[in-house]
Amino acid sequence: MKIPKRLKAIAELIPRGTRLLDVGTDNALLPVWLVLNGVIDSAIAADISPKCVARAEETVRNYQAEGKVTCVVSDGIEAIGGDAFDIAVIAGIGGENIRGIVEASLGKIRGKRLILQPQTKHMELLNFLRANGFAIVFERVVYERGRVYLIQVAELLR
Repeated sequence: MKIPKRLKAIAELIPRGTRLLDVGTDNALLPVWLVLNGVIDSAIAADISPKCVARAEETVRNYQAEGKVTCVVSDGIEAIGGDAFDIAVIAGIGGENIRGIVEASLGKIRGKRLILQPQTKHMELLNFLRANGFAIVFERVVYERGRVYLIQVAELLR
């Protein structure tokens, strides 16, 4: 299985054994790749769109990852139990949407690591994170197909 360079860069930030939540999963490429490569044992692939969740379920079936990657319709993190994951990846959507997801879930992400990859409005997201007690503990820039992607690892400090 081959994944885009930006997803590979995110995958490199996931420690072995992590319980992963992939928010806005679209087609579940990241969690399936991580399971197939033995980085994680299981993951939750969540998306607000039932069509995207159906695509994610198809990816899971095509790569025989049933029982390891659970696909759910969810508007962000709110519907997922805070004890169900260690790291949440929110990638490939606008910074304003990431902000909304994080803001709605502040109680569930305390002590969790967030890996964020906004497509737009990077500064809006960064300003929100700083104003709400998050530290950016790592940043990486990935260049792929003529586009620059910023990947940030954030932790809530307060």
